[in-house]
Amino acid sequence: MKRALRDVTRRDVLDAMGAFNEVGEERFLARHGYGPSTTYRVLHGEQTYPSKAILGVAAGLAPPKKSRGASPAA
Repeated sequence: MKRALRDVTRRDVLDAMGAFNEVGEERFLARHGYGPSTTYRVLHGEQTYPSKAILGVAAGLAPPKKSRGASPAA
């Protein structure tokens, strides 16, 4: 269920982290369409998590679309 970021609860984030822990980073990112974290990670306990993927999954958002370069000329 997609919701505004301001409506994401602590429970939503912890649930996303639990899902991450169940399958591991590679499978979690692939399952939800996110790439690896390149700048920021979330620290919870002794574990770090990819920030965009965790928040995106917690909020039910689709992963950001990345540009693959200029489109071919017609």
